[in-house]
Amino acid sequence: MKKKFTCFIAIAIGCMLFKIDSNAQDIHFSQFEIASQTYNPATIGAFREDYRFMSHYKDQWGSVGTPYKTIYALFDSKIKVGKSKNNALGLGVSFYSDKAGESKMGTSMGSLSLSYHIKMNKENTLGAGIQSGMGQKSVNLSGLKWDNQFDGDNYDVNRNPNENLSALNFAFIDLSGGLFWNFVRRDKNLKFNSGISVSHINNPPQSFYGSSDRVLTKIIVHGGSEIVLENTNTSILPALMLAKQGPFYEINAGAMVKYVLGVDSKYTGLRTSSALYLGGFYRVGDAIALASRFDFKNNFSVGFSYDINVSHLRLASSGRGGMEVTLLYKGLFEKK
Repeated sequence: MKKKFTCFIAIAIGCMLFKIDSNAQDIHFSQFEIASQTYNPATIGAFREDYRFMSHYKDQWGSVGTPYKTIYALFDSKIKVGKSKNNALGLGVSFYSDKAGESKMGTSMGSLSLSYHIKMNKENTLGAGIQSGMGQKSVNLSGLKWDNQFDGDNYDVNRNPNENLSALNFAFIDLSGGLFWNFVRRDKNLKFNSGISVSHINNPPQSFYGSSDRVLTKIIVHGGSEIVLENTNTSILPALMLAKQGPFYEINAGAMVKYVLGVDSKYTGLRTSSALYLGGFYRVGDAIALASRFDFKNNFSVGFSYDINVSHLRLASSGRGGMEVTLLYKGLFEKK
């Protein structure tokens, strides 16, 4: 068991070397352990099946004001390449929309991703990926109230707030890249993966005032494992994610417990069993996310999580952070 935890502990120690601060400047999902394709393009096409559909929906801070809503959708596939067909080329297309608060300040982006995975030996696969996205930022001021719209006695909605925005929306291009390592030892029932990604490589603009402010480059290190408990249908799936964006940090850590319902065939390789997951994650200084997931015959998966706010904002939110729903389907182009 000590050997099984060696790589995982190494990542944990690396995370502790960074200052712990939960502030961030980008969207994030609480179920980060199955949402790696949202922050690392090298995980595009990194699965056993031929193609995958995935979507995430997050609704948060409804207890404080107008909810913040994030929607993400992905389709990716892989093509076996090379003389032995052991390597794979991954292709993906994704879209997300994020709307925040009364101003409906939002970001929408469509992206294309490309990855390449090399099978180094029977147990290890190494992949690299790049992503290019076209996005738009927008804001709606009609629902906002400003201090200078009060004349001392009354509020006048028609009074000029003197907010000199150069534009209420603008477009931008965003570039990112990453690396992903996957280790599978089937005879020992052990799986492990880790990766690193860099987002906003070109530092796209972010200001509505026409200034030179740009999005800061974001670096993410992540890792996870599946450790099967001997002579049981139960596995433990620990996961870690560390993000750094300028002076801001985010650390997410936790684990899921997986219980397999049924038995896969060890002779034919058929994976027809279903599985139930229960667990949780802690986003340091921000929230505790209670999570569950159900896999139906290793093809369809639905996940749900709820954030319990533990930051200073809990005084206004009464601890209610928000919910998140994940849907996933993986399939084959032909029966194998």
